Amino acid sequence: MSRALLLGPAVLLAAALMSPATSAQKLEVITTGGAGGMNADGTAIAGSIHTQGAFVWDYVLEPLPPMRDGVGIAANGYVAGNTDDDAVFSEGAVWDLNVWNPLGSLGAGGCGASLSSATGMSEDGTIVGLGWDGCSALPYKWTQGGGMVALPLLGTSGRADCISHDGTTIGGHDTLSNRWRACLWD
Repeated sequence: MSRALLLGPAVLLAAALMSPATSAQKLEVITTGGAGGMNADGTAIAGSIHTQGAFVWDYVLEPLPPMRDGVGIAANGYVAGNTDDDAVFSEGAVWDLNVWNPLGSLGAGGCGASLSSATGMSEDGTIVGLGWDGCSALPYKWTQGGGMVALPLLGTSGRADCISHDGTTIGGHDTLSNRWRACLWD
């Protein structure tokens, strides 16, 4: 009997910890489209409004001038995103609170109509993504002072997909024999 009494509170505690009421978070729909990145403390989100372009949300929805999407926000409020203008090359860009600044490509030109794409941004404003050197797809890291620099590969192509908030670790993939391999740069 005493064993049942000892197990009873433990079972009740476990059930309470696993119940939806204690593990659920509040859901707030911001807009149509999707979130692409968030600042470190969760007070701002960048993303894309379905068919309308990039946005920043910091408890108020703020559509940004024409861009395809927003993928990350730095501590200073800058946003990483991607252009989507058929009249020019598509490429990664950074919103500096006034204007979108293109990131360019890794080589003399892109592949088709694409120069680069941004996929993530750290708190210090470092941007990662896929850069083109001709039609070679390469992972890159971009900084305000150093510009776009290719990351090393063991395979034939790759992409940097995400970066830690402090900018020290980058995650992505490379390709070898037509197979993606998850990788880490630090």
